[in-house]
Amino acid sequence: MLNEGVLIKVQFIQNCSISNILDIVTGLVEVVKQENNRSTPLSHVGKSPLYFVLLNKFGVSALVMLFIRCEYLFSSDTVTESQQNDWLKFLGSWSKHADIVSKVAVPLETIPELTFTKHVNRFQSFGEDQRAPLKKHFVDVHVSN
Repeated sequence: MLNEGVLIKVQFIQNCSISNILDIVTGLVEVVKQENNRSTPLSHVGKSPLYFVLLNKFGVSALVMLFIRCEYLFSSDTVTESQQNDWLKFLGSWSKHADIVSKVAVPLETIPELTFTKHVNRFQSFGEDQRAPLKKHFVDVHVSN
């Protein structure tokens, strides 16, 4: 059962616009730079917040929900070409990080395979090499015998 804080975040994501989502994910790909103060641990320098989100069960669960919400918005809402390009850049970063993080956390729920396929097929430039890390860690793939 989800606690109240998680439920509020779920409800927020389910009501996000594409602009809200892009505002969220833009901050996840900015690389932490070493500053002259001692507030940034050396282990964090050169890594984006997305790297650390992928290590966290709640973080990856939120990313999955954002992905599903984006597919809904792409299917039913007017998403500009610029917004599509910004989301595609984020997907590329997410994929790259998922491929290099040694222990990607397991999300509470995965992306349904049909939703994943429908969404990534919208982007001709998002190749199989970029899809594979996301599919490996975040997609509910049913294996048939």
